[in-house]
Amino acid sequence: MSKEGLCGLDKKIDNKSSVSGGGGDEFIKKITDKNNKLNTLYFINGKVKYLPIILFQNEKRYVYKLYESKYDLENGKYRIISCENNNSACELYESDTWVVIQATPEPSIDFEVLKNLNGKSTFEKAVATKVDVVIDRNSPFEVKSSKAYFQSSTGKKLKSYLVKGDKITLLNFSESRCFVEYTNPKNKSIDGYISCQDLNIFN
Repeated sequence: MSKEGLCGLDKKIDNKSSVSGGGGDEFIKKITDKNNKLNTLYFINGKVKYLPIILFQNEKRYVYKLYESKYDLENGKYRIISCENNNSACELYESDTWVVIQATPEPSIDFEVLKNLNGKSTFEKAVATKVDVVIDRNSPFEVKSSKAYFQSSTGKKLKSYLVKGDKITLLNFSESRCFVEYTNPKNKSIDGYISCQDLNIFN
């Protein structure tokens, strides 16, 4: 699990307080549910070359966590990559970076590192490295068809669909169907089954 935090809880925190209840519980549940849904065996068994996990998306940018090898996954080594939409120029952060999500008034994201100064811990803005994301090597998995319809658990085509270029997290898959999660520009996530042929996962 990456270091993720949620701001905007409107809750005063002191030594006797805990971040729970309301938005805090909802956010923690969202992270836990996502981790429980994500079956990484397909990556460990070499079905895909790398593992990108979408963490955030809004109208301006998307952010994902990247495991580049089985070794990285087993040892908790990953990178955080933040890209502007429709632009291959991105910012890379190492795994000591905290991803801080602001839920209100509009979804936004910051990147910070925890520093220890004179015996006190404090957060500072993380320094990024500029990188270019390469399609099919370290970019998020995407829809490649003009429309990719969600399917019911029995395989029936539903009315809802994703479109070409939509970025997804691959949660699991069988021979023909992929279980995916999609995060929209309002940073709201949905999951469901889609035909694997509609995705660029194995290309």
